Amino acid sequence: MANAEAVAAKCDLMVLSLLSSRIFRFRLPACLPPFARLSTFTLASVNVLNATVYPAVAQASPRRRNLCNRLISDDQTRLAVIHVLDNVRPSPPACAQRLSEQVMRDRMRCPHSLASGTTGVRSLASKKSKPAKAQTKAERRAETTEQMLDAAEMLFSRRGFHGVALKDVSAEIGVHHTLVNYYFGDKQTLFDEVFARRAIEANRVRMEALEKYDEEAGENVTVEGALRAFLDTNLDLYEGGPGWRHAGTMAALVASTPEWGAEMFDKWFDPVVLRLTGLLERAMPECDRAEIFWGFHFVSGALMLTLARTGRIDKLSDGLCKSDDFEAIKDRLARFMAAGFYEICRPQHS
Repeated sequence: MANAEAVAAKCDLMVLSLLSSRIFRFRLPACLPPFARLSTFTLASVNVLNATVYPAVAQASPRRRNLCNRLISDDQTRLAVIHVLDNVRPSPPACAQRLSEQVMRDRMRCPHSLASGTTGVRSLASKKSKPAKAQTKAERRAETTEQMLDAAEMLFSRRGFHGVALKDVSAEIGVHHTLVNYYFGDKQTLFDEVFARRAIEANRVRMEALEKYDEEAGENVTVEGALRAFLDTNLDLYEGGPGWRHAGTMAALVASTPEWGAEMFDKWFDPVVLRLTGLLERAMPECDRAEIFWGFHFVSGALMLTLARTGRIDKLSDGLCKSDDFEAIKDRLARFMAAGFYEICRPQHS
């Protein structure tokens, strides 16, 4: 194993931290897997805790796995600790009866000796290093919630609503599926939370952009200017990291779902859309109002296709155009749509 000693040191520390937690009261077997490489002192300490401190019944494995996923960022260390904890037995280990009284007294008298290196075993932390600030329960819950939302967002964007089960989400982040049930209840609630998380931020950013444009333009509002405030802001936002890209694909899927897609868009995006159409009406006061909404219909379709990043234009153009080239899209989309608005409103302009 690469960097085995560092992994072993972290493993030692995390096993003892988990055993010392009031959340998890369980016993470890006497024979631990060799690759975990726990030190003799740690093994003795584990047995002390097993035999004298926490005689309660072992907790469920998924819960231990979830704690490991939250607390241990290093993959190798996490796997080692999980492997150790998965060997939990409900009965006391046989070696608990053969503990050294001296080791027991040392452990109880010097609870921090493992980190300080005073027992003679390797030091787990530098004397100069500062201990990491422990997360609060609310912080841990928020972090776990974000991990679940991120995993669900990625899966929903690839498979759609009906192609994802809660167990798929739990498998993606390495927790038991009952934990996802506990946090969200059912798949529909999870889907709604995933969608709402991005929709709230997207609405805020787009509304701010439209308000700013309105304030700066005053009486000189133009079709292209209003469209750029709306479209370019969308493209900048969804061009971000993987999370926003998944959100864009997911939005495109929702928009093309007849059963309930329109309902979700009505719920989340109507105020922003009506703010845009209001600016367009001011830019073209003589245009029939129905044409304004037809124009937005075409704008929305082009935007959703862009956010989907299907790659179809890449193949059709033999690589001349890229579906994820948002800079090229921003340079063209608002101008193209503005020309369309003027065209369908031309009878009223002439």
